[in-house]
Amino acid sequence: MYTRLWDFDISGADTLFFSYTYGEDTELAEAPTNFDAWVGQFEFLRPFFPQYTGIHLPPPSWVRQPKVPGEITSTISIHTTGGRSDRRELRIEGREDGRTSFWHKPVDAGEWSFTAMDRPLTTDLLDNRPDDMPTSTMVGPTGVHYDYRDQAGSTMALRDYDYADDSMPVRVCTAGGSCTELSLFLASTPRFGWQPEGLSDTPRTYHGLLHATQEQWDALSPGLRTVVERITGADRGANVVATSNTGEFTLRTTEGFEAVLRRSAG
Repeated sequence: MYTRLWDFDISGADTLFFSYTYGEDTELAEAPTNFDAWVGQFEFLRPFFPQYTGIHLPPPSWVRQPKVPGEITSTISIHTTGGRSDRRELRIEGREDGRTSFWHKPVDAGEWSFTAMDRPLTTDLLDNRPDDMPTSTMVGPTGVHYDYRDQAGSTMALRDYDYADDSMPVRVCTAGGSCTELSLFLASTPRFGWQPEGLSDTPRTYHGLLHATQEQWDALSPGLRTVVERITGADRGANVVATSNTGEFTLRTTEGFEAVLRRSAG
């Protein structure tokens, strides 16, 4: 089982009410509540409230939970045990020593325990083998690749793009073959009306940041730095607006860089 702390605000999508910061150290603490983060958007309110950094991005990644040491079904629930998002309990319907009810644990720590209530199971038991099974049950890479080449021969590439992923590497190379990988953080923008499931001909829109770490920046050759700086600017990072569909991935940055990455065989 994998779990993740995620909602619309945490994802980076709610720029109307919140500000965000991308992984950089800051002297300000992160806001303890959404309200504290929200009031920081309004300059006239700032003298009356403590100041916090924006919500940190990318959002927390998927966490692999310990394997349940017994029989389980597919019935899963999450229960609130306190006011903060880390105060949650996972429950999975199951059976132990012939008795039925549920396995449970805190979402962010601990091991599974069983509470017997001898209620009938709501669905069939799963094949919960004692061995680890992620390679057997999880899907592989998407096989969706996009490529771009400018007139000078510099290239940009996305490999195994997943429209639902919020963090991915972008490989940038000079015409001479010197390369680096930038980090692209994306948050889906609000969608109005129905949109087909998955990647389709209908573009999905995102905003986010294309970023190089200080370590990466310091290691760039002069020629590669010229190429990267044209994309990110001298501050190592640029806000981006992006779209993706089955045929292309478009990217525009606040530095004025624009690229259309075409679908390729990789």
